[in-house]
Amino acid sequence: MDRLGHYLQQKEAMLGDASEREEAFILNNINRQFESSASTGIYPRQLAIETVNHCNAECVMCPYPNMNRHKGTMSEEIHKLIIDKVSAWNAPIEIISHAGMGEPLLDSKIEQKIIYEKQVFPKAMVAVYSNVSALNEKRAGQILDSGVDVLSVSLNGYSKEVYEAVMNLSFERTQQNLDLFIKMNNERGHPIEINVSLVPTQHHDKSEVEKFCRYWEGKVDAVVVPPYIGWGGFFDLGIKKKQYPCRYIFEVLQIDWDGTVVMCCEDFESQYPLGNLTKQDPNEIFNSPKIQEQRRQMVGGNFSHPPICLNCIESHGVAREFWKRAEILPVS
Repeated sequence: MDRLGHYLQQKEAMLGDASEREEAFILNNINRQFESSASTGIYPRQLAIETVNHCNAECVMCPYPNMNRHKGTMSEEIHKLIIDKVSAWNAPIEIISHAGMGEPLLDSKIEQKIIYEKQVFPKAMVAVYSNVSALNEKRAGQILDSGVDVLSVSLNGYSKEVYEAVMNLSFERTQQNLDLFIKMNNERGHPIEINVSLVPTQHHDKSEVEKFCRYWEGKVDAVVVPPYIGWGGFFDLGIKKKQYPCRYIFEVLQIDWDGTVVMCCEDFESQYPLGNLTKQDPNEIFNSPKIQEQRRQMVGGNFSHPPICLNCIESHGVAREFWKRAEILPVS
């Protein structure tokens, strides 16, 4: 064997050893973190609140057009009740996100809800995920006044043809709304982080994605190209990889507009509810025997129940990266 061949062989062996050590560290961390909290339960770090599940888009990569779940908007009274209960629980919330199955700006009271969240959880980052097609100048000012930290815009297209094929919304209106918001945000000293995202679909070729990234780079704070997700098997992605315990059931309190708590956002029909915060306390739900058993099963490598968890993309690379740094917070 020549020197180059010997060097490449050694390098490959070293990389293999490093990969095995990293995998062992991840698996050890999963078990250690779970065992440290199995008797007490854990706190979530994130509140994911769906204040509305009406949407004005019909995106090709979203199951919303086929959703049968009852549609509605979270009242200010229920929203306050939920925020107060989580605060009284002393949950160390770091992130409050507004997304779910609806367009947050279709909630006419979203700004007031954000203001209250910032009052109760002043250290938490509040993020809104929106297509901004309903963001006129008045609403833009209200969003800027609310104290929101991040506006993440689902654009999903560079060209008019691709955007409208994917989103079923007006390209010109959305572009004008976003340009206006960026301008108003900059005029106020850039208090809000603005991100744009594109989920590649059958309508996107490589050029479309590259043009999207080049166009928005420098205009916004981040350009994100997230993966296509299966929405609990609604879309068959045909991906089968090693699975790791999902971060959602360890870190996120996912709340529907009516107060129902579900395991994660991919349960878009809320088929597997854990409880309801209008009637129960958060610890009773987030650390119930049902969800603790779900955590135990995933830690043990069983992802077969509920069926939406089997081969879910959220339990592949995203979950692996999570467990490299995860520090679970046991209930005190």
